[in-house]
Amino acid sequence: MVVEKLALENNNLKNPIWSYFGSFLVTLSIGFGIYNYFQSNNETEKYVQSPRINDVYGIKDANGFYYTFRIDKISNDSIYATENDYKVGMSYEIEDLNKIENYTNNKISYSKKELENLYKEDKITSIIRN
Repeated sequence: MVVEKLALENNNLKNPIWSYFGSFLVTLSIGFGIYNYFQSNNETEKYVQSPRINDVYGIKDANGFYYTFRIDKISNDSIYATENDYKVGMSYEIEDLNKIENYTNNKISYSKKELENLYKEDKITSIIRN
């Protein structure tokens, strides 16, 4: 009799809808993260194909360090830039390098084809467009 009463009461119990709210938030966050990742990749590809003066490119070098260069001039088939004087060990630190005083005398140039190859080789980690 007691067992039947408990079984009957358990059948009437339902989880409140708010108990699923955490799972919903986690799923929403993951979905937003995936969308943001692909959106930034598309943006980077567009920026590589159409560089502008003052674009700042984050680059990973052969030793695993990250640095930036800022585009100063663009011709029909080349870009001319100033390389940052400093390098960092982690990609998320690149934005800390992007200060005017860090760009001094290190002048570099790339053909637009070389720039696209850097992107295809995953050496361009980010592009900051102002």
